Parts: sequence; C-alpha cells; structure tokens
Amino acid sequence: PDPTGVSAPSAPIVVVFDEPVQGSPTWTVRANGNIVTGLSKVADNRAVFTPLDPFTPCDEVAVELTGGVTDASGNVAESRSWQFDVACQPENVAFIQAPVSGRYMLMTVPVYATGKPSELLSELGPTGESTWRAFGWNGSAYEEDPDVGPGDGFWIAGTSDVFDGGALSLDGVPHGDAMRIPLDAGWNLIGVPKLGQTMNWNDVLVITATGVEPLWPDSPVSAPVYYSDPTSDFVNNGGYTTATRLNSNAYGGYWIHADEACELLFAEEVGPRPAGFATRGDVSTDWAPATSASEWTVELRASSGVQGDGGILIGTRKGALPGADRTDVPKPPVFQQALSLTTSVLGSADPYLVSFQAATDAELEWTLRAEGDTEFVDLHWSEIRDLPDGLQLYLFDENDRLLAEVSGEGSYRVVLGGSRELVLRATPIELDAPTPGMALRVQPNPVRDASQLFLQLDHAKKVSLRIVDVSGRTVSVIHEGALDGGEHIFDWEPGASGSGVYFLRGFVDSEAIHTKILIIK
Repeated sequence: PDPTGVSAPSAPIVVVFDEPVQGSPTWTVRANGNIVTGLSKVADNRAVFTPLDPFTPCDEVAVELTGGVTDASGNVAESRSWQFDVACQPENVAFIQAPVSGRYMLMTVPVYATGKPSELLSELGPTGESTWRAFGWNGSAYEEDPDVGPGDGFWIAGTSDVFDGGALSLDGVPHGDAMRIPLDAGWNLIGVPKLGQTMNWNDVLVITATGVEPLWPDSPVSAPVYYSDPTSDFVNNGGYTTATRLNSNAYGGYWIHADEACELLFAEEVGPRPAGFATRGDVSTDWAPATSASEWTVELRASSGVQGDGGILIGTRKGALPGADRTDVPKPPVFQQALSLTTSVLGSADPYLVSFQAATDAELEWTLRAEGDTEFVDLHWSEIRDLPDGLQLYLFDENDRLLAEVSGEGSYRVVLGGSRELVLRATPIELDAPTPGMALRVQPNPVRDASQLFLQLDHAKKVSLRIVDVSGRTVSVIHEGALDGGEHIFDWEPGASGSGVYFLRGFVDSEAIHTKILIIK
C-alpha cells in the first residue's frame, strides 16, 4: 500500500497480489506494535482491513504475509511485509454523476470505501419512500440499504426534493490496483471498481476453478447489462441494454450472470494477454459477440399505461442448448405493481427475461406469459436485429389463432384479465396477417331460424353488442366485455321474436356500430 494514499477510519487498507493466487494467505498485522485482528479476505488476491478495524489517523501499521498461497503454477509466495503510517488528513472524495429524480439508477463504488449507501451518500439525508432509497441484490432477492464496497453495484432512486441536479460525492480513496470481484452463481450486481477506468469489457478476465479466460466468448459469465428508463415516474418502465464499454452506464453499475461461482479480474491497465489468449489488437470501442446469419434478436414489451412495463428479449444464439441462455434479469424494485412478460418454460415470475434458442433457420417458437392487474395489455416490439431473409415473426394466441405479424416497430393489444399466454413464432412460411380495421355482418340475413353474427376487430377492445327492435328495446344481449383482435363469431336464434326489422347495435370502445337484420318467419 502507498503510505500517502491510506486514510482512516472511513477507507480500508488493501493488499493486492499482481496475479491470481490460490490457497488461504496468513497474515500478521500490527498497529503501533499491537497485533490487530479482523482481517477480511475478500478474494484470493485481495485482503482488506475494513473501517471497523482499530486504526486511527497517524497510526504506524505493519502488515506481513507469512505464507499460505501459491500462484497458478504452484510456486509458493515469499513472505512479504509492509510498514506505513495511516494518513493524518481527511479521506479523499470521489464525485458521481448527478442522479435524476423519479428514476432508478444502477450505481457503483469506484473507490476504496465500504459501508451502506445511506452512510456513503449521507449528504442525501435520511432514506425513505418520500426521500430516497437504495437496494442491493443478495443472490435471490432485493435487500434495502445493503453493505457495499469497491466493485459492488446497487440501485438508488429518489425524489426531486433530494436529487436537485447536483453531482454526488462519495467518501473514499481512489486507486489503480487490479481488482477481483467475486461472483455467485446466478445474477450479480457489480460496478466498475475504479475511477476513470479506460478498459473495455472485452479486456476483463474471468477466473474460474480451472484457470483464467476472457469474458467472451466461452466463459461462464454473460455479457453485462445496464438499465435505462426514459421517464421520471417511478413506474419502472425502462429496459436493459447490453454494455459495450465500461462506461456504457454513466453511473457505473451493471448486472452480470454467472453459471458458476467465479471472479472478474479488472487489471491494473490494459496489457498483454496471458499466453494462449487471442488478441484483438488495439483496444476497441465496442464489445459484441460475433454473429452468424441465423443469429437474431427481437425486443418485446408489455404495457398497460397504469403499471410498470414488463419486457423480454428473445432470439437465437449459436450453440445455445435447451434451457441454456434463458436467464431472468431482475428489474429494480418498484413503488407500484408491475406487469410481467416471461417465457412459461421457466416458470419464472421475474419481469424481464432474456431467452435464446439455438440458431437455426427452421421454425422456432416462444410461449409468452403476460401477468398483471389490468384488463388490457399492449405488446410492443422493436429492435428486430439481424433477422435472416425468408424468416418471419408472427404473434398467435393460445388457440393458435394468428393475431399479428411482428415486423419493424409496432404494437398489438390483447385482453389480459390477470394472465394470458401467447406464442411468438419464427417461421420460413409466409402467412396472411389479419386485415386491419373493423367490420360487422350477419349471415344469413334475412334470418329465419338461426344466424351467425361476425365482428372483426383490429386489436383488443371493449365491446357492447346487442339486438334491439325498431323501438330500441333490447331483444338479445350478444356480448358485454373485452374481446381480442381478430374475427369473433356469435350464434344467434330469433326465438320468440316476430318477423320484422331489427338492429344489431353496440359500441366498440367509444365507437358506435350497427347493422340491420330482417327476420322472416
């Protein structure tokens, strides 16, 4: 450690190896000659004395590594010792981009500092639903105001009374050390661990039980994603974007998924790859996997106008196996109940899903399940990328009735009523999509014993439909309630109604419709 860059009690003292190590290091630590306990081993190559340790400004500190670790080749580490004085000056302060009220932002801790967000961002005042809140992820659920440290990610959201447009200050010690961030199997909230980091994601390495490898293409770690919300309404109607650079998210926080427990290695600087690694030349500005002609994606969203949106990203990826590359990206905790849009094969209720199947030019389909406390749901689609020529996307209902062609950027409304299953199908077969518009007809007409009433809707609407006589008296109620788009057929018998002129009359949303019926007996 640099004697001039250590402060206490709010910043930890960190010892970092310059390469991956194995084993459990043993340490002897003294402050003013007295042995100190409470060393926290964060990762195999990083040890941290937390702010809770009994260090005070101007202390003389001695740290000695007495053994217990080897490098990847089995070489035993030599005993090493360091001596330094704890700085007598206040801690350094880092500045974070100004947050926006009404939105959730994924944040990071880019300096040596540990504590709860309410402590690290104490300038914002007390936390609460009327001021601001912070959430971390414990591997299975959100935890409010968690303990965080360098390289951790967490959400914050606040009101305009708290977020006044100014940048935030974060007490901590900037550094340029290599950092290893441990990942649990599943989703992890992480953050860029250094200020001014210039590396790209393709320069971050993954350390597994079998060695070190690049993040892409074959590591057990997915591409990082970050969240953006176009509105400041706390409704949580944003979505996720794959990160291309370490600073893709201005606030530095990311979700990343690991198939197994491992670590991310942020090197001190961009340098040569380990032996056997393919190089990419100069540092590129973009991070993206190579795609083939049959790899494609489409983004779908479910919205109702009264709840937070649910979203799903689906498509194909070369080599994806059944059940693989299907992982739920949790959205921020919401102040209002949100819709969800998932694939039922997972049995998951998380409101955002990434679902890839193996790349192929044959027919594929995804069963989508929308859930929410609303009568209708609008399915929006956009960002259809790299769909091969000759392959079309169509939306079907649970009875295999074609609802709409999914192309370009568009939307389609369906009746939800709590929950609904739909099917998105990719097929090389070109189908005739339903004709847009509305139509009403009776067949046969004139009516003798029975007839059928046909109603064509361009998408889901509220429908009131009844048969009345010339005086306006209701003879039969045909339908009251919501109907999906497409053609609907109702069987009707005149019964005791006498010969004469009648009308099929009603409303579709607020639009009046009617047609004449002649009964002949």
